[in-house]
Amino acid sequence: MLTRHRARRLAAEHISVNAIAPGLFETPMTDFIFAPSHPLHEPPPDLPLGNRAGRSEDIGGEATAE
Repeated sequence: MLTRHRARRLAAEHISVNAIAPGLFETPMTDFIFAPSHPLHEPPPDLPLGNRAGRSEDIGGEATAE
């Protein structure tokens, strides 16, 4: 929603707004999902690639400028 709001607001200035929504990645913030020994562990949600979360190489090229 923030992306849509910013896009609408900035269109008059000929500025385009885009967003990348990569989904679930293993990070320190998601340790509780992927580390069974974590005290707040819960099983991973349904992932499109089975039990595989995103990796940095999956998204790296998406954020490059042309």
